Amino acid sequence: MTLDIKVSAALMKYNFLEQNKIFHALETDTVEKLTKHLKEGAEAAIEVMDSWEPVIEGYGGFPIEKEAVAKKKMEFKRDKNVGRVVSSGGDQMLVTGRKADGRYVVMGKDGRKTAKDAVDIGVTAKESVVGVDLDDLHESMKQARKNVGASTCWKGYKAKGTKKKDGKVVPNCVKEEDKIEEGKKGLWDNIHAKRKRGEKPAKPGDKDYPKTLDVESFKLEIKPKYDWRSNIKGDL
Repeated sequence: MTLDIKVSAALMKYNFLEQNKIFHALETDTVEKLTKHLKEGAEAAIEVMDSWEPVIEGYGGFPIEKEAVAKKKMEFKRDKNVGRVVSSGGDQMLVTGRKADGRYVVMGKDGRKTAKDAVDIGVTAKESVVGVDLDDLHESMKQARKNVGASTCWKGYKAKGTKKKDGKVVPNCVKEEDKIEEGKKGLWDNIHAKRKRGEKPAKPGDKDYPKTLDVESFKLEIKPKYDWRSNIKGDL
């Protein structure tokens, strides 16, 4: 779930213009000037942003959320291979379930799901457990990124597991074979990033001020549409 969706859920009782005002106040550091009702909304948005942890390249490198993996593990709790990452043909796959015919459902890093026979992912016996648990893989990748002081690989590269460098575990960044255009981050992500970096909020007119929720511009744009004087002809 994206940060925008989480903040929107926290501000459900506010209408569009009220959410604009809250966003504007957070961007310009003028929360104290809001009414009590809107200030409560700003505080709710801040609480969400401060507790939100962005998903970096999915969970453990796969386009799936932690909660979804936990749910799958509970659904197939008798099979310890569900929720584990296996390798086949040089590619990593996440085991997300098992079909009635015994085949495993696996997900690639592109999000595509396929069914594979147990032997194809290394399961040769009924009780055998293969690969590495996705939770452990995710934690190792988080630590590896901390070791290098970066949250993601550089542009055009993606993390494929980890490796050791100068005695430290670091992300194994490999060049992307198929370049996929990344989706634009939401407006609330900008505020979250600035709060995390300790930067001052942008002001209206600044280059990085988001025009999408520019309250003043919005007012100027809608005013002519509701100006009844413009529809009157002749002198009053």
